[in-house]
Amino acid sequence: MNGKIEFFLPGMFTVDGETGIYPAVSITGKTCALMCDHCMAHILCTMPDCSTPEKLVEFALKADSSGAKGILVSGGSDKNGKLPWEIFWPALLEIKQKTKLILSVHSGFVDDDQARLLKQAKVDQALIDVIGSDDVARRIYKLPGGIAARAVDVIFQSGLHVVPHVLVGLDYGKSSGEEKALEMIARYSPKTVVIIALRPSRHTPMGEASPPAPERVAEIIALAKSLIPKTFINLGCARPVGEHKRQTDILAIRAGVDGIAVPSKQAEEEAMILGLEIVKHPTCCSLISLVSV
Repeated sequence: MNGKIEFFLPGMFTVDGETGIYPAVSITGKTCALMCDHCMAHILCTMPDCSTPEKLVEFALKADSSGAKGILVSGGSDKNGKLPWEIFWPALLEIKQKTKLILSVHSGFVDDDQARLLKQAKVDQALIDVIGSDDVARRIYKLPGGIAARAVDVIFQSGLHVVPHVLVGLDYGKSSGEEKALEMIARYSPKTVVIIALRPSRHTPMGEASPPAPERVAEIIALAKSLIPKTFINLGCARPVGEHKRQTDILAIRAGVDGIAVPSKQAEEEAMILGLEIVKHPTCCSLISLVSV
């Protein structure tokens, strides 16, 4: 932490009247072929529909003119975990040429060709879920065997700025190969890693599941700090709310986390108790290596 901690407010959230200036959009609207057990495309319903290249460029131009820092381009996947970058990469490049926006993409489980297109589009960041258990990738994400692990190697080897995400408790709240995921990531020493935690969503198969304990989330944060000590380790916005969130935030800070997205008031109090300088950003926490000095 080096005596400070960074707090982030993504564009999807409003807290105490403040809204982040880094909105997320979906390039597939509400559509996802995978329909993973923990999401069932519900998160896509919270994002503006940019399901054509023209809509995406139009949204970006308006976001740029209204003062947005950047946008997170997300969407649903096909049966192999891929997003339609073959259709959208020219729009991404056009946005980079016409605006000052930072572009982050939820890459999906790319192959070599898609990684090359994202690199050609000059995106600033590629966010990818790293799943340490192939069994969990097949059962929960519905992916064919081996695809999730191969995509990690492909995207890191592409030269893109990769921000891997590790979801703690992906297997109905139980341990899901998180340690293995961190070992996979550590081979590449990325600038930033985001740790998130299962937030059971109603109307999904995991709706009644118990989330991973705050202690488990903190354990994974501490392991990440140990394995890749020069990497920013952030606690992402996707995590349970309420008392779980309050406890997780406090334990994450004690475990040495570098940044927290949408922190609780208890996180700020804990940081002050520990004498940490608090730095706030109205963006996604994946940007920590771009917005911090």
